[in-house]
Amino acid sequence: MRRALWILAPLLLLLAIISRTVELNTLGRIFAHAHPGWLVAAIGLQVAFALNQGAFYQAVFRLLDTAVALGTTVWLSLVMAFASLATPMGTAAGMAFFVVAARGRGLSPSRAFLVSLTYYFFDYAALLVVLLAGLVILFAQRDLAPSQVAAVVLFAAVMLGGTGLAIRVITVPAAIPRWLGRVAGLVNWVSLRLRRRPAIQPDRLREWARELQDVIAAVRARPRYAVRPALHALGVQAIGLATLSVVFRAIGDTLHPGVLVAGYAIGAFFMIVSITPSGVGVTEGAMIVTFTSLAVPLETAVAGALLFRLFAFWLPMVTGFLSLHAFPAQRSGRGGGA
Repeated sequence: MRRALWILAPLLLLLAIISRTVELNTLGRIFAHAHPGWLVAAIGLQVAFALNQGAFYQAVFRLLDTAVALGTTVWLSLVMAFASLATPMGTAAGMAFFVVAARGRGLSPSRAFLVSLTYYFFDYAALLVVLLAGLVILFAQRDLAPSQVAAVVLFAAVMLGGTGLAIRVITVPAAIPRWLGRVAGLVNWVSLRLRRRPAIQPDRLREWARELQDVIAAVRARPRYAVRPALHALGVQAIGLATLSVVFRAIGDTLHPGVLVAGYAIGAFFMIVSITPSGVGVTEGAMIVTFTSLAVPLETAVAGALLFRLFAFWLPMVTGFLSLHAFPAQRSGRGGGA
């Protein structure tokens, strides 16, 4: 019950604000006259999104020297989407769920964890491209707030730091056991004071070090395998932009490409940094403010943002929940390291 309230409370607050600032009769007419053809197109885009996500994870598994069937990776991506969207811990919970589900399918938990980290590296790198484009558009429209610049600069700094760390790990794999030992020492120091027992055992640490070294050796041997994950990451953003364009067309409005990119970029950014699960309530509000600041009528901005989140947030969450129950984790055959 508390989890449901955690998800729904921000949304209910947003709806309360909307009800006091938007002419609800006008909003109702917009929804009532939505073009069904465009709504069907939005559903089709979400099917394409799910397939692209599965292919994205499959490509990352392949990059890390593991062959996995597309059906398995589509299922894993849906389960991870459900866990990320439906729990207060968001991405962290999604990664944990992904590792547990992958183990249930006979995949290495440590390899699955590395896959989820690599996935988010590519995903956020592609998002950074869209964010920078959105900032340029807002700057050109003289509608760029200092807080938006600071937030995106911080996000870019984190991405650059992660890139530097990844390059360092790839170029000096022999130092991995020493680095992991230092991290484990810090974690165990904290754990001993909180739980009076170490959180990371030496055997597990050595296993992780070997696993990471094997993965790095595979990546260094086949750098061209990184191209496919990068293309799928860009595909994630392209499908998201297409979905946003389609839902606005469904309510009778065609967004200028610049307005489309700016609204999508701000929404995607707040979906990541918000304290609510996948930015429930916050993302919609940020998108509405951005669209209205770029001369989109308020009722249209509200309807478009809510419809977009219906397809991009609620539909994947429900699909992931149904997938988890319809196809529970079970051990299945897979390709090993190639």
